Amino acid sequence: MSVSVAQAAALLLVIVANGAPLLMGALFRDRGAWRADLGATLFDGFALFGATKTVRGIVAAVLMTSLTAGACGLPLRAGSAVGALAMTGDLLTSFLKRRLGLKSSARVLLFDHVPECVLPCWYLVGTMGFDFIDLLAVTASFACLAPVITAIFRRVEIGIRPIVDGRWPRGGDEPVELARAASRGERAWVPIP
Repeated sequence: MSVSVAQAAALLLVIVANGAPLLMGALFRDRGAWRADLGATLFDGFALFGATKTVRGIVAAVLMTSLTAGACGLPLRAGSAVGALAMTGDLLTSFLKRRLGLKSSARVLLFDHVPECVLPCWYLVGTMGFDFIDLLAVTASFACLAPVITAIFRRVEIGIRPIVDGRWPRGGDEPVELARAASRGERAWVPIP
């Protein structure tokens, strides 16, 4: 089975959309890292999305995906839509994890990667010559590649930093990976988008 140019372009855009927040977190740390949920918690005591979902990450995803689309000869609006929909899928996943009481860093097979790929690919169905088979191919490719890319990012510590009360500590903190602790601003090691 061969990979079409449209599939390769879509996969690249989805990877950029999901990697941009991590790169911005590594570059800027806590500067401009306003929480996307504004610190809101729901009846269950968990944050709406969690401390790792930031406005900076969403904006970075949309802008970097737009620029990547332009560099690939695609319309900027297609890149913007892919970036925005990938972040919508990521926020949806984060919201559902919080409701299920899962750790911020919990890895759930397919659950972590499918929504942030399927939503942008649905947008591409009917555009870029995309069809349902393309959607499945790109989603399967992303579901296989995302854990590998995440492992590489973790290995070089891109996007994984300790947070204490919304600020970077100067060192020596014990890792605590409970989403509840992170949502209350207690000491936690959490991935930063």
